[in-house]
Amino acid sequence: MKKVYSLAACVAIAASAIAAPVQKQVSVNDATSAALVEMATEVSGMRMTPAKAPAKAIKSAADLMGIYKCYYQWGLTNTDPYGGMLQPTFEPGATANEIIIKGMPYSDVDIIAYFDASAMTLTINKQFVGILGTGENQLSASWLCQVVNEAEKKWEFTSKIEGKVGADGTIDFENKRILLGQENVGYYCAFGHMYYENVPYVKVDLGNYHLQGNAKFKDDALCHFFKEEYRPGAVDVPCYLSADGSTVVLDNPYMCGAWAQLNGQTANSALAKGYISINIEDPEVALLSPMLGAGMWLDDADEGEPSMWVDFYPYNEEGFMVSIEDYDTNDVYNEFAAVGRELSAYDEDTNTITIRNMWFGETGNPLGRYGFAAEKNPDGTVKEWVKISYTIELPDGFGAVNSIADDNNVAPRYFNLQGLEVTNPAAGELVIVKKGGKTSKTIVR
Repeated sequence: MKKVYSLAACVAIAASAIAAPVQKQVSVNDATSAALVEMATEVSGMRMTPAKAPAKAIKSAADLMGIYKCYYQWGLTNTDPYGGMLQPTFEPGATANEIIIKGMPYSDVDIIAYFDASAMTLTINKQFVGILGTGENQLSASWLCQVVNEAEKKWEFTSKIEGKVGADGTIDFENKRILLGQENVGYYCAFGHMYYENVPYVKVDLGNYHLQGNAKFKDDALCHFFKEEYRPGAVDVPCYLSADGSTVVLDNPYMCGAWAQLNGQTANSALAKGYISINIEDPEVALLSPMLGAGMWLDDADEGEPSMWVDFYPYNEEGFMVSIEDYDTNDVYNEFAAVGRELSAYDEDTNTITIRNMWFGETGNPLGRYGFAAEKNPDGTVKEWVKISYTIELPDGFGAVNSIADDNNVAPRYFNLQGLEVTNPAAGELVIVKKGGKTSKTIVR
């Protein structure tokens, strides 16, 4: 099948795509725009923690594969440019016990590590990676290892470091660190006391949700893969609500309406269906879950090559900050407000969710930060990004699982999560608000 899009580093402005003739049966090859997508590297780093899956027993290196949050202490005198957390991936190496750690700074500079199942350790040896930098900053660089000399309270170079692998798959390099550079000459980065924690995929079980009817789902995000005349408008999508009223789930939205003609699921039933999950517990800060495939499959294979199906993992910055970076929604609200940025939100008056500040990952990199370029600088970097978004009009009667009509003439009453009434709730406190016949949760501002 012809390759119809790319996740390469260059971008073309989507609007410049040559229009294809309108036809009744959409051809994905014809409909797909020449626009490419690019990693949004200038966006500040984020952190997130989806609900944890039950820990699996760690018996081999294969059990450690996946995406991680790596917390660390910065070891150089300059300001840490990575914010205290990295998001590397563990991939299989050349042997059964070898792991390739990808996604560390200088993304093409991988780290080779070795897992010992009997000792439950992960070992990183001093290893040469090549020539980095240019001009005066050029170094014959290696990943270097150091350990703390407890007696003298200082770092000392060593040939390797070992991290302890926990039964839950966490990895702790306490009192050890790695540096990228040349010993006693110069360093690009230094990460001490590294602690790795696996980031699980989000799983949806609709048995835990109540069907509300059909929502009107308008995608202004992944539609930018396609020429404008082929981009679907709002489509009806089955909409579910969790029993506690906190989370809205759209069931396989990219197989609804006109999207089905553009989706690889139509031709290949083996491809997994997808979901969109949005937490609206705090209506002023709607959270689009990362690490959840939306089920919009495209073929990324070159022409003449076997199909290579790719799904997409949309998220918003607010959801990333809460789930990966361990923020709470009050902190997110304050951080956005401080710089005048508009938040994703659930408007209870219009029954509409608007998701802003979006990026997306893909099958090979679910936490990737991809987007579409609206305009480029002369040097090829992105000057302005297309602002991608979702708009979801919820069905009539939405929320009937746990609320009834509002009565605006009744003063609100506040309760804590234990059900005890609170007379004067404090700012930042999550409370239950009862007003007339309507009950909801909110964070006091």
